[in-house]
Amino acid sequence: IVTANDTTTLVFEVTVGDTTLKNNTLYYKVNNGTIDSAVVTSVQGFPNTYSARIMPQANESLVTFWLKAIDNKNRETFFPDPLTIGRTYLTTVNGVNSITTLQRSVTNSLSTIWDGDSITSMDVRGIVTGRNFVAGTTNLTTIQAGTGANSAIFVQRATNNDAMADWVVGDSVQITSAMVRENFNVTTLYNIRGNKISSGNTLPAYQMNVPADSLQFNKVAFARQWEGVLMKWDNAFVTNTNPDAPSNFEEFSFNRDSAATIGIRVDDMNATLRGLNSKLKKGMKMNFVQGPLYFSFGNFKLIPRGLADLDLSAIDTLAPVITVLGNNPDTITVGDSYTDAGATATDNKDGDITAKIVKTGSVDTAAAGTYTIWYKATDAWGNSDSASRTVIVKDTSVGLNKNELIFAQINLFPNPASQVLNIQAKFIQTVPVTVTIIDLLGKTHFTKTYTDKTFADAIQTDVISNGIYFVNFNNANGSRTFKLILNK
Repeated sequence: IVTANDTTTLVFEVTVGDTTLKNNTLYYKVNNGTIDSAVVTSVQGFPNTYSARIMPQANESLVTFWLKAIDNKNRETFFPDPLTIGRTYLTTVNGVNSITTLQRSVTNSLSTIWDGDSITSMDVRGIVTGRNFVAGTTNLTTIQAGTGANSAIFVQRATNNDAMADWVVGDSVQITSAMVRENFNVTTLYNIRGNKISSGNTLPAYQMNVPADSLQFNKVAFARQWEGVLMKWDNAFVTNTNPDAPSNFEEFSFNRDSAATIGIRVDDMNATLRGLNSKLKKGMKMNFVQGPLYFSFGNFKLIPRGLADLDLSAIDTLAPVITVLGNNPDTITVGDSYTDAGATATDNKDGDITAKIVKTGSVDTAAAGTYTIWYKATDAWGNSDSASRTVIVKDTSVGLNKNELIFAQINLFPNPASQVLNIQAKFIQTVPVTVTIIDLLGKTHFTKTYTDKTFADAIQTDVISNGIYFVNFNNANGSRTFKLILNK
């Protein structure tokens, strides 16, 4: 780290093969200005070693340098190659004391001048704005100081016990040392040391509605200044639910122009976004899309920190409601004809979708038994649910044909129930016996068939909502219904 008062001495080793060295010259320029040169002299006592000095430069100066060597056969070598910008250092008064300083660049790719450096003494501060985008895998964290270009940086945790172990979003933190590296064109800090200053701080304001074209077309000269920065777009429209087709990496893209066909990509680095693209529809409007900006696999992308960074109010996440019509359970006698009363289905977004009901199951009116008819409906968003009807076909030729289950000993407890409902049945004459729990709309929440004439079971009811239900016992020669109250 060079201060504005320092004269910088650069030392080179220059070796020559089949002849001798004719001349070498150090060239440098300040802030990409006019090229200047410095005298190169031999270092006494060290063969093939040469040094040159660059005089002090003003604070915040970027100094780029390279050496030109010529041998006595007039062959030239440049190092570093000036076509690759050369080597650079930055003069500072207070050392590395800001994220902006860490993001300084002189390359077309806007890679940091500190790439590959281990800075053992710095005072870089900011607010944690995002953490653990992929917990247990990359453990990326974003830190931002203020707003605007080059105000944020990514930090990679090394272990669960490093300085960042207890850092959370909203913490004000100080980084005192780190390894700086370009990780696939993203400036990233590794092996950090630092401290938490305070918690519960207000996050920096979002950078609002940056034009999409420079990001979606990956214009590095514009986009890289926003890496890690909290970005936000309002009134965004989904342009593609799978921009990687035919592969599917579970990304989607958006644009504020509702007529656009391409847009800014949204990555699913946070686990809560996995599979979200399958729930979206092209043209769907989101009131806001936000999060830090990232770059991976050739694309600048937004990386939401969770579902709260996306407006998903337009997404239908609720399953259709199926209502079974007519009697449930229903009872007929062997040889009678049976007409199913059917069911209806409604959806919170799609409305009446009765026409989409798929019915399975049938009733054999020639054979006594208990039969189940299932009704399943799926809405346009892929949400589905099902309900069932129990149909009992009775054989009147059997002696006990006046509902034998009335004479069976059946107990349910506790009632009201909360977590578990216990059932006990004795003196059953005809098996199997089907037990169902049905709500007031006819939707089935539990069904199970028992093949023993005496049985006991514990039914988990903690997954069923509070309310009033009916518990139906059915076999070929009878049925019996109990009222059940669930109150957790």
